[in-house]
Amino acid sequence: EVKLTISLRDGVSVVSQQYSHAPLKVMRPFQLADGSLLLQLLSAGPGMLAGDCYQIDIEVQPGASAVIVNQAASKVLTMPAGQSAEQHVTLTVAEGASLEYYPGTTLPYPAATLSQTITAQVSSDGALGILESWAMGRVARGELFEFTSLTSHTRVYQGSRLTYQDSLWLEPHRQQPSSWGLL
Repeated sequence: EVKLTISLRDGVSVVSQQYSHAPLKVMRPFQLADGSLLLQLLSAGPGMLAGDCYQIDIEVQPGASAVIVNQAASKVLTMPAGQSAEQHVTLTVAEGASLEYYPGTTLPYPAATLSQTITAQVSSDGALGILESWAMGRVARGELFEFTSLTSHTRVYQGSRLTYQDSLWLEPHRQQPSSWGLL
């Protein structure tokens, strides 16, 4: 679990509240030239395991600005049949605030199952950028499309209005990957 609050102090964005619980942690923040804060999320473990449930909550308060990245690709490791891992991300961007959330590539291993949600609440003049990328397995090891299931649901709200929604649901052993179109 990670909970971060980014606030504006004397024209510079700072971490005003931080909580993390293993295996997740936050590296020391870096101040960028424009006053934004760069934060790196780390996983102290080998990757997501069966039964893991990661909760990431990031709030950027009025006028503050932050860029959030992961240290490397997020691995979703092999799991026994019928077991899965979950990740739930909540992003809150206040008036005049800015958040860029770039978690990096997620790499599912053979027999891995991951269910993810990203829910963002953005004020009318807040700014949010999200960029996700998924690997479809380790190609050099012959593991392309060998994961069990990947689901990801992203929703962005301004007030009560849903302004963006995206869903990904892949089950290579139930569907032919060649029918998925462009990945």
